[in-house]
Amino acid sequence: MRIFDWKPIHTGDIPVKQVSAISKQFKLSRVAAEILLRRGITNKDTINKYLHGTYANMYSPYLFKDMLKAVVRIKRAKEKQETVFIHGDYDADGILSTAIMKMTMDTIGVKAIPYVPDRALGYGLSKESIAQAIEQHVSVIITCDCGSNEHKALKQARDSGIDVIVLDHHSYSKRPKVCAFINPEEPCYPFSELCGAGVAFKFIQALDNEFGGIQPEGFLELVAVATVADAVPIIDENRIIVKEGLKRLSQPGNVGMYHLLKVCSLLGRKISTEMVGFIIAPKINAPGRIAHPRLALDMFLTQDQVEADKMAHELANINKKRMDINRKIRDEAIEMIEKHYKNDCFLVLHNDSWNKGVIGIVASTIVELLHKPTVIISEGYGSVRTVPEYPLIETLKACSNLFERWGGHPMAAGLKIKKSKIDAFRKRINEIAGQVLSPNPVPYINFDTKLKIRDINMNLVEDLERLEPFGNGNPLPHFVMEDLAVARDRVTKDGQHLQLTIRKDRRMSSVVGFWMAPYSELFIDPAQRFDVLFSVDRNRKNYERIILRDLKEVSLDW
Repeated sequence: MRIFDWKPIHTGDIPVKQVSAISKQFKLSRVAAEILLRRGITNKDTINKYLHGTYANMYSPYLFKDMLKAVVRIKRAKEKQETVFIHGDYDADGILSTAIMKMTMDTIGVKAIPYVPDRALGYGLSKESIAQAIEQHVSVIITCDCGSNEHKALKQARDSGIDVIVLDHHSYSKRPKVCAFINPEEPCYPFSELCGAGVAFKFIQALDNEFGGIQPEGFLELVAVATVADAVPIIDENRIIVKEGLKRLSQPGNVGMYHLLKVCSLLGRKISTEMVGFIIAPKINAPGRIAHPRLALDMFLTQDQVEADKMAHELANINKKRMDINRKIRDEAIEMIEKHYKNDCFLVLHNDSWNKGVIGIVASTIVELLHKPTVIISEGYGSVRTVPEYPLIETLKACSNLFERWGGHPMAAGLKIKKSKIDAFRKRINEIAGQVLSPNPVPYINFDTKLKIRDINMNLVEDLERLEPFGNGNPLPHFVMEDLAVARDRVTKDGQHLQLTIRKDRRMSSVVGFWMAPYSELFIDPAQRFDVLFSVDRNRKNYERIILRDLKEVSLDW
């Protein structure tokens, strides 16, 4: 059993009058209104957009400074019958960005060659990929989910007479010299958190305005998956993308996505962000990690039902192999930490035998288990993940002279480093992080507010469903109930899950704790009382369900 601290999302009191006003105006329960206010969603216009925002509320793509330049360049490519090279990336975001851009070029009648690199070439544009574009006699390169920081490769393309349109969302220090640079981190655009597919989607919206007939909304099912997979915050424009896209995923229009959901046994079901993040996205990412990402790209581009079904099954099989590799590296990494680095506050782990394709997943797992920022390095390539309270960018920037290159987001980054500099990197990053972080942190779970058993009913469930989609930036609401008795407990037949009946003030309710069977050893004394941290959802019979996330024994004074 792991020990967690419980922290309220918002410390301090929320005015009762404000809760009542929001509850009344938006026809929400007081609990749902309080959740919004505690998350800083207080402005009535913002709440209205949060609850009722639709495709029509998305920002104009022409707010990007270079959007018109990009559209004009594609218009010229069509008029002159030029060939466009679409350069993506090997993860789900890059693959889906490339897919929707290729389908768009086909729709408007522009010849386009889609390309996603093998992970062995490293992230982003490389001299090899630019050489391939030159061999294909292309006039334009469109980058998807890359291009902001690859200045040498961009110069290589420019020197070869190729115009480059960069569609990317990664942080950058210097604006690249290209035909058009479209990145939401530029101050001209009002929302900086789009993923790569989100940026590509804005370009598609602009192209539809020029050419017509594209119907960008049809791509939202793919853009939503990319947005969740890339772990960007599901707020503002991303919230609209995911909300609208998830609706379409129950019966997707894309042939490849249809068969992938079929393989996942999700076809026809209401798709949640959790299903995307833990079931769908890993299968799209898997070939880019241990095989070749072209398989996933081809699946989304094919119109052949038989081929799509075959490729979807192959993705699932590759993902199973990836999971086995992942478990082995995870176990070796934990053993390494225990032997050498358990007192470090920022973990830097290195082993050249580890598969570069899965080290990012392992780094995320280590962060979740130990609540420490972690970088895992193999053959010079490092994947970095961090905890919510410690953004990466400034810390990595302070170590950047040790890297050959690096880039990423506040929560996840990648780098390339020489083996001879890893120890210096470990020392420096721990000196920097040690000023803020503890070498022995206690993992914590945030909760929104405290409830009583009587508060939990289908009205609450329906209100919480209005706050969906949940994910990064808009986490699933968690609650706390205090001083409860456990009237009944049992472990499921498979020995994995916990089922409880809790009681207080003559009220009783059922609780399920997935993968929490070990907690059953706590229920010895019937007089013992517990505080529980939980979430609430709708079960398959359309009744409210309490899902246990953690519990603590209440200290008795007698």
